[in-house]
Amino acid sequence: MVVIKDSLPTRKEDLPEYKKNAHLKDVGIGISDAARKYDISVSTVHQWAQNGYIARLGMEGKKVLLDEADVAYCVEIYNSRGATPKRRLFNPDGTPYKPKTNSLAS
Repeated sequence: MVVIKDSLPTRKEDLPEYKKNAHLKDVGIGISDAARKYDISVSTVHQWAQNGYIARLGMEGKKVLLDEADVAYCVEIYNSRGATPKRRLFNPDGTPYKPKTNSLAS
């Protein structure tokens, strides 16, 4: 039986991009604070949280607290992919999206 490495399920927590920021796991950061700290738009951070790529830890007053490890991971993927608007970056499980390519193409 041949197993193709790319076909194995991988959790985002197992990826090097996530492990690099694992020390931030369960550290709460507000959406605006995250946008400022990681130099990314508030709407992008909000959309990632809404899509479930970033865990919501709770509230601090009216401020939504996000898991900073998830934020840092998403920014890492975003920056490494040369982010452009409307470009798909993540699979529904939060792992990086890999476009299907035609392996028979020359």
